[in-house]
Amino acid sequence: SVHSDVGNRCQTAKVNGNVVQLRTQLENGDQVEIVTNKGQSPSPAWRDFVATSRARSAINRYLSNQEQDEQIRLGREILEKAAKRDEVKAPEKDLNKVFKKVKAESVEDVYVGLAQGRIFPKQIFDALYPKETQEQKTEEELEPSVMPASKVANPTEGIQINGLIPGIALHVAKCCSPLPGEEIVGIVTTGRGVTIHAKNCKNLEALSDQPDRWLSVSWGDEEAQSDGKAFVTRLRVTVNREPGALSSFSTAVFNAEANIVDLHIENKDTDSYVMVCDVEVNDLKHFNQMTAIVKNLKCVLDIKRVRG
Repeated sequence: SVHSDVGNRCQTAKVNGNVVQLRTQLENGDQVEIVTNKGQSPSPAWRDFVATSRARSAINRYLSNQEQDEQIRLGREILEKAAKRDEVKAPEKDLNKVFKKVKAESVEDVYVGLAQGRIFPKQIFDALYPKETQEQKTEEELEPSVMPASKVANPTEGIQINGLIPGIALHVAKCCSPLPGEEIVGIVTTGRGVTIHAKNCKNLEALSDQPDRWLSVSWGDEEAQSDGKAFVTRLRVTVNREPGALSSFSTAVFNAEANIVDLHIENKDTDSYVMVCDVEVNDLKHFNQMTAIVKNLKCVLDIKRVRG
């Protein structure tokens, strides 16, 4: 009730000259001093013990603003990386021309939508550069649906698999997204060549009675495999709902030399978020290193690899 800025920068409190916990109940006649710090900010835990609805509303408002700022920053980062990956010019200056086309209320809402998974970079690129995307689509339509492994387009370009006939069409199964370093099998599919599955893929159970379609294969040379080639795998991450949590997560992934290619909030409650995130890594070893770094974050409650 004194001033919201004091609450927003509150570090600790003194009652009658003694440092006390913020949840300490006051008595008539107590002299209170609030110690502030520019680097401090309200914690979600404060909502559990504040006494007035006005204080709780002020905390919620601050956390909501911080959350939106973080999502805007993350959305901008996702769009910049997607533009670099797809080799299109940075669209930031032109977003004010198309935000309504992607059903957003403002440029800021575009970034929030990207962070939450409501909007995807391709929607923005299609709205901004319809000519280029249409030309690209036409070129893709002219390409054969199945290509030799030596000339196969991304995402299998450069993948080396031992045990396959040279020139056979190659696909990596999306149901299990195997990584170099994991045991794999090849499944022959009529008209599509060979699909590479992780050996523990649940979908292989349905093919257990068709042994003639199974091929014994393994990943090729490790150094050649990881030379500029990234493999996408999916994570489900639960983080504390606190200011900076999304930033800490994305920074940790970046520090692990991995790359976030897609992210959306699956659900959230008053205390935590559940995010589904697609990340590019080099191999299983790189994936394990990245998850170990993320697990060490205080804001991360749980992290699991998602198949399919």
